[in-house]
Amino acid sequence: MSVKFDECETKKLDVGNKNILIVSQNLTHMKGSHDALLRQLEDTNSQLKQEQSRVVSLQSQLKRNPPEASRLIELDEQINDLSRENAILKEANENLVSRSVLWQPLLRLR
Repeated sequence: MSVKFDECETKKLDVGNKNILIVSQNLTHMKGSHDALLRQLEDTNSQLKQEQSRVVSLQSQLKRNPPEASRLIELDEQINDLSRENAILKEANENLVSRSVLWQPLLRLR
């Protein structure tokens, strides 16, 4: 028994075969894109894990070194106190210099 196809059926088969070829090519392209996306996702996950590890490390350092933070506050207060004292001493020095200028003529009279 031999199956004969007419011209219309042959064209339909050709179109179907072409569609199958196009779908196959699209599938191959999509698989490549999918694989590239998975690699990118793995890289991003790796970077995320590294950053999370870094955050944990920095947090533990921060917990271990709170005295340093309080020491910085203490030093900042000392700096502010010294700045105020410096301003007071400058003012006192200016007053002494201005008084000394006033006394200079009187000292020469002696």
